[in-house]
Amino acid sequence: MLEQGWLAMIAYVPLLRVTVGGPPRSPGHAFALALLTHLLAYSIAFHWVILHPLPVTALASVGGVAVVALLTSIPWAVGAWVRKLASYRLAMATWALSMLGLEHMLSVGPWAVPWSVLSHTQASMPHAELASIAGGTALTAIVIAMNAAVTRALGATGAHHGHHAGDRDRSGPSRPALVPIAALAVVIAAGSLISTPHPSSDQKRTRLLLVQPAMQPLDWARTDTLAAVDRLLAMTEAAMTEAAMSGAGTAAAEEVHDRPGAVDAIVWPETALPPLVFRDTATGWQTRVDALGAPLVTGAVRPVANESTSQRREYTNDVLLFQSDGRRDAYSKHHLVPFAEHVPFVDDLPMLQRLTVPAGGVAGYRRGNGASVLPVGDHTGLRIAPLVCFETILRPYARSVARLEPDILLGLSQVGWWGNASVLPQYRALTSLRARETGYPMLVATVSGSSFTAHPDGRLEIHANWMDATAKVVSVPEPVSTRYRAAGAWMDGSVALLLAVVLLLPTGRARGKIHR
Repeated sequence: MLEQGWLAMIAYVPLLRVTVGGPPRSPGHAFALALLTHLLAYSIAFHWVILHPLPVTALASVGGVAVVALLTSIPWAVGAWVRKLASYRLAMATWALSMLGLEHMLSVGPWAVPWSVLSHTQASMPHAELASIAGGTALTAIVIAMNAAVTRALGATGAHHGHHAGDRDRSGPSRPALVPIAALAVVIAAGSLISTPHPSSDQKRTRLLLVQPAMQPLDWARTDTLAAVDRLLAMTEAAMTEAAMSGAGTAAAEEVHDRPGAVDAIVWPETALPPLVFRDTATGWQTRVDALGAPLVTGAVRPVANESTSQRREYTNDVLLFQSDGRRDAYSKHHLVPFAEHVPFVDDLPMLQRLTVPAGGVAGYRRGNGASVLPVGDHTGLRIAPLVCFETILRPYARSVARLEPDILLGLSQVGWWGNASVLPQYRALTSLRARETGYPMLVATVSGSSFTAHPDGRLEIHANWMDATAKVVSVPEPVSTRYRAAGAWMDGSVALLLAVVLLLPTGRARGKIHR
């Protein structure tokens, strides 16, 4: 990951030199070059989309990657257009701000596709702690600005070579051309010195029983059987019995809770309860859940109560909290995965419904109302903020959830549709950035792996690897405060303004000679 992070700093330089930073080109030409480059890059980075077990969905996902490549090629055409009409510096700044704006668009709203954001390439870099101050937007801005600054410096070199052949004193870029690079180097160095405060060892830690059933996606998605529920119940009952008998195995457990082996809640992954649970009252599973000895937080696929008003049956992708006193709280997923849980325009073109992934065994969900906090019991005072699947990697949404001041951000996910591929480290990297930004540890429970905790300092604690059937007690520390959580929107705007200033800095005599 470190190598990829440094490579990202110069990855755009060749394309920039032949589009925005070179001799003026037509916007169409720049768009075509950018599209070809992005298609090649995305086919490598996101090859995992073709690994989906359902061919139709794999094909639709390939189409989705192509759409993202089309979108990310637009800034290059915009930059080339400005280059023909105005100065080199203004064209470069326009390109950079367009890139930053596009990444923001891909991180919010009902069409969010955050996989292509540049910030995730910096997740394991020494300066990634800047995210706690200025968010992932700052990391993206550094990548964009460094690519632009290096392109400008190389352009200045070419200008001097072209106009001062044989003059050794002018064989390299002018000093002003190196100013943006030097400024960015100082920012990177300063970011590497920032450290996130760790919670003190005497703070109360949330203890959760994490259950990863390790089932294949198509088996997990079956709606005609309760085999997955029975497996989860059996694993949970065995783990709770073992924890009670062993006292959770550590002295730390005695310090946190009055009774050995106690847990604050049990956690099952996304879509653990199929619609059959809510349609068949004779399943008898509710009695077993009540006997588990702790509140249960689980994913669930629930049929929408009023189905008569729709041409197709609708569901919500929920997080349910079952309390020992019979209470049941719920959160319905707010951001649905485009072309997976919800196909745009499906209400007008019902045939598009065939393109959706049968997540949890059904195709198509109704959107929930937004961020919420689920209170766990009256005696613990624990407040859990649930996120479902890729909601854990959406920057603005994770921050809005954190601002509700829960005790923990809890992600329930099923990323196993694409196997043990690069989707997993990409997902973890983006989640770690959200933990840095918010200051909240984020526990992610998955079906097939990996299940992990992303700590506020960016550290990833893996609890269960790919296809490990695991039921274990995990301890999650309290959150720490971050500046970005308090002023995210202002920070995003400030980063964009600073990026424009850096790229509009004059470059001395070289500025008028570049690529004339």
